[in-house]
Amino acid sequence: GTLLVSAAALYLFSIGLIAGGIVLAPAGQPTRWFDEKQTLTSYSAALLYTSALVCFLNYVAAQHMTRLRPASDGLAGFWLLGVAGFFVLMADEFFVMHEGISRFLTYRVFGLPHSTMADKLDAFIIGAYGFAGLAVLAYNWKALKHISGFFAFLATGTGFAVVSNMFDLTDATAMHVYIEEGTMILANPSFLLACFAAVVDYYRQLEIRLTSVR
Repeated sequence: GTLLVSAAALYLFSIGLIAGGIVLAPAGQPTRWFDEKQTLTSYSAALLYTSALVCFLNYVAAQHMTRLRPASDGLAGFWLLGVAGFFVLMADEFFVMHEGISRFLTYRVFGLPHSTMADKLDAFIIGAYGFAGLAVLAYNWKALKHISGFFAFLATGTGFAVVSNMFDLTDATAMHVYIEEGTMILANPSFLLACFAAVVDYYRQLEIRLTSVR
């Protein structure tokens, strides 16, 4: 179906970009295209921005469904929160805000001495984003579980994000950077596809509704 074709295209394109970033790296700069504000991080931010736009489409669809069927799932607020959440994540990905927040808390608030391990504590900021997202999903579980593919893509994205966060805590060798950034780049298409699964579901519901009115 549409969702599986979209998933195959998006994952293959993302894997191709990751492979290109590794193979086409300049001599002496093996992680050049994985650096901040470079091609791959910009692509990752673009995926998060697109997820925010898709959440907005879902918000509009949920509003229409509520008007057509007052007893519908009432997910408009969830999707609006998704717009805000993905927009913040997009800004964080492009401007690396979590590292600034981490340094402020680590060195200014807690007064910890500068060290390599202290610089890695930004991974816990990303973890906090994840736990906040899980709490919102748990609250809306009943309304979301009927969306085909939603939780499958979400679980896939979460798995990639967890691996990325784990490698963020390790030494920054070229291979570790490839795995850390590569898995994060694969996580974001998964989140986008989860949101797109809802678009497909809303389209199906609206199509059924319009057919029954004729």
